[in-house]
Amino acid sequence: SMEVALLVSQAMDKLPKDATDLQKQEAAFDAVKPGQEEMTAAVMVIGKDDMPKLELAYAYGVTPGTVTDFKARFDKVYGVDMNGRKITVTQERAEDIISEMIGYSSEERAILWQMQNKS
Repeated sequence: SMEVALLVSQAMDKLPKDATDLQKQEAAFDAVKPGQEEMTAAVMVIGKDDMPKLELAYAYGVTPGTVTDFKARFDKVYGVDMNGRKITVTQERAEDIISEMIGYSSEERAILWQMQNKS
C-alpha cells in the first residue's frame, strides 16, 4: 500500500547512508504494523531470493520482524570471523540463538529453526 511505502521510505531516510541490509530491514519492520504490513514492507527491503522462505514462514505465523530479530541476534552473537567474513548460520548455532528468544511460541521457534535447514 502507499501508506506502507511512505512509512518505509521515511524510515530509510533516517538511516545513515552506510546502513546494512539488516539495519534497513529492522527500520522498515519497526515502522509498520506487524503482520501483513511487514510482508508489504519486506518486498521493499528483502532480496527476491529470500522472499519465498519469508512467505512460507509468514504462512505459519512467523512475521518478517521475527525473522529479522533472529538475524540480528545471530549477528550480535556470531558476527564475523577474524578475516571479516560473516559466520555461517548452522542449525546448531541457530538453535542456540532461538533457544534464547524469550517471548516467542514454540511454533515460531520451530519455523525459525526450520528456515535454517539447508535441505
